[in-house]
Amino acid sequence: VLSIYDINKTGSIDNPLVTNCSQHVRSVNSFDFNMVQTNLIISGGQDSCIKIWDLRSSRSRTLSRADVNINTASDSIRDVKWMPHPTACRSASQNDLRSGVGGAAGYKFASIHDSGLLLKFDLRQPNQVEKRINAHSGPGLCLNWHPYQDYISTGGRDGKCCLWYVGDGKPGTDFLQAGNTSVNTPHSMTSNLPTNLSVV
Repeated sequence: VLSIYDINKTGSIDNPLVTNCSQHVRSVNSFDFNMVQTNLIISGGQDSCIKIWDLRSSRSRTLSRADVNINTASDSIRDVKWMPHPTACRSASQNDLRSGVGGAAGYKFASIHDSGLLLKFDLRQPNQVEKRINAHSGPGLCLNWHPYQDYISTGGRDGKCCLWYVGDGKPGTDFLQAGNTSVNTPHSMTSNLPTNLSVV
């Protein structure tokens, strides 16, 4: 169950619970609010399902059916996140913004799985995988989008932290100073990192 609370009501006699999202049949491992379409929340669970919930659909304290369901074929989801909107990052220059961000922000999302697979989706075609990358040799545990570039970083049980290009064109050369720029090869940034931290 995914529970959503109104923290402004925690000190009052009103029940702070806004709604429960209860369609997952196993544990919920990750969730994320959409920062563009703020009524949307995405969740991923041990039941291999990604679910997108529209909080406007809630007429009671329980949402028993998600608005979008994606079954990822018996591959448990460890982490799921929406692509962030780049204008939230003050350091992003106009040249740094990811391609097509006006149409992508609020629609793109990605998930990392027990199989080590990294998947990228578009809400407008939720049953079609946009990118499929074998990110780790064991379970993938976490992911994070770059704030304004077409890159996703992932971490896995194989002890690796990897940076993947997930854009539609070729990756820019100014963002990465070293490393392979192949879509299916993690980028190396060891020359830019402290000696006790490395990215494969």
